[in-house]
Amino acid sequence: MSLTIDSFRDIARTTHFSSRDIIVQGEGDNAVARLGNFFFSQGQKANDATMAAFKAALEDKYGVFGTHAFDTVLGTRSQMHKSLRACDVEATLSKLESVKQMRFMSELNRQLDTSPKFRELSEGMRKLVRTAIAASPCGGDLKRCETPADLAHLASSRIDEAIDNAKDYVAQKKARNPKYDVDADVHDLGDSQQTEQEVAGNEPTGLRRLKNIFRGNETSVEDQIKSGSLGAGMRINRSNTNPVILEKLKTNGVEPGFIYRNDWSKDDTSGFMSDIYSDANRAAMDDLMAGNPALADKCRGKNLREQILLAGRAHPAGMAAAAELLIMEAAELVQEAARQGKGIGAMADADGSVKKLALAIANHFTNAQDIAALAKLEDRPDTKQVLNEAKRELFTDIRDAVMSIGPKNADGSDNALYARSPVFKHFSDRAIVKLDYNESVKFSRGDAAHTGTFMRPERVALGRKMGMLYRITSRQSADTISAGAVTEALANDLTRLAGVPSQELEIVRGQYSDGHPKIMLAAKFANGYKDLEAGLLKDGRVVKPQGAPTDLQMESLGKYKAFFLLTADRDGIGKRGQNKGFVDGKFFAIDPGHSLEGNGK
Repeated sequence: MSLTIDSFRDIARTTHFSSRDIIVQGEGDNAVARLGNFFFSQGQKANDATMAAFKAALEDKYGVFGTHAFDTVLGTRSQMHKSLRACDVEATLSKLESVKQMRFMSELNRQLDTSPKFRELSEGMRKLVRTAIAASPCGGDLKRCETPADLAHLASSRIDEAIDNAKDYVAQKKARNPKYDVDADVHDLGDSQQTEQEVAGNEPTGLRRLKNIFRGNETSVEDQIKSGSLGAGMRINRSNTNPVILEKLKTNGVEPGFIYRNDWSKDDTSGFMSDIYSDANRAAMDDLMAGNPALADKCRGKNLREQILLAGRAHPAGMAAAAELLIMEAAELVQEAARQGKGIGAMADADGSVKKLALAIANHFTNAQDIAALAKLEDRPDTKQVLNEAKRELFTDIRDAVMSIGPKNADGSDNALYARSPVFKHFSDRAIVKLDYNESVKFSRGDAAHTGTFMRPERVALGRKMGMLYRITSRQSADTISAGAVTEALANDLTRLAGVPSQELEIVRGQYSDGHPKIMLAAKFANGYKDLEAGLLKDGRVVKPQGAPTDLQMESLGKYKAFFLLTADRDGIGKRGQNKGFVDGKFFAIDPGHSLEGNGK
């Protein structure tokens, strides 16, 4: 049996010296925790193994809450390969309840921004609901919440309660004054106008998104993690169109940053509640196919829902089509489980996300006819009524199912649902934001948050001679960092326009806490990308990767090298072969950070 959290708690309580190290010896079932040195570290390897074992024990018992508490208290110590001390164990465990409270409030705000029940209320009613929730946020026992799904359901119940109370309040007001109207302007969800087209390989991407998507209290992500106000799986920002969820901090390279994935937005809720068979949505699909012959070819012979699925978020009802696909799959799973006399969890061939949604549908709809209607979703009024009820009452379950469909199943096989719509790619794709300098690492301080000069992360000093001196001498002002982001985005656009296969890199605009502009870069991960590490280059050609098909043709890199010389990309390959790489044996460029400097201008 692997080490448990109780093992660490017990050993930490056996010493009167809170600064004494704890060390893990052995692996797996043979691992044991014991007290280590008082003053001197046991060494990097031993420290890393102990930290990893403690984090694993936390996650095993507390899931994402344990991850959040670990990152808050020990993230920096772990990154710097420092030891786990007795006091660190108690400090981390004491954070768990505040972590749950923080994550619950985040989920509550997330749902208030996107819940169909809340969005369909008038402005006045929404104000009443928000006021009621602010006065008493939690309507249940957070200690019983073991997963993010538990928090989501608790938040949903609290919103339902607040909505009911607000309606009762308005009814009482009207009973005393028949002319009372909380808000004559009823909010209409309408149709989403959001569009998202796929980007061609040689199309520049740097200047696509120039609106602010991060406000002053939404950047300096590492500072927020250290304070405990942000953790993995929580939403970073409250953008109407581009909300994102934190995956983890960026731990490679010299620039600070973080990795994120897209979150469900207000616009997604608008599309989610749309009737895909409306005249407007039929016309929108015709317009998309008229302007996109490739899409028209894919859609030929398919029904409207399948066509909208293929269009994805480029169509106003793309979210509705993706959600309804999973609803049908889940409802069919409920029916099949009933036919076989099995529980839904025993259906081995089903996607895990669909299973969870099937359980929610089975618990909510007890009428077999309703479940049958959801399994077919025919264009009929009675079916629409059941569908709209499912969307409103099971919103968090449907949202989480849509956002959980990835390219692979748990067993590593391809997920057939993922290929049905680019909506799933939108939520499963990861992107990395760099140049998110933190205000806690300023070398000199002024009255304004953006003044002074910012140092690179503490971790970059590891393995460098005079690493602290490097951090001091490489510090930059806020505006110099932002200017570098613009130059790098331009260099990447030139790379793509020149026909060099390269990443999608774009400017994202944020702010320092005083409102001063902070220009950062967001890069999409390329599926299957591998760095050009030692052994992957030979005589100017990419070496065939292990396990590659025998007929895979390798490329000569001279044509690409010529371009990098032209743009003075002096850090082209990088010290460890990490700045360029390949995808499926074909060259792929990332990180043109030092292009267009010096002669390159």
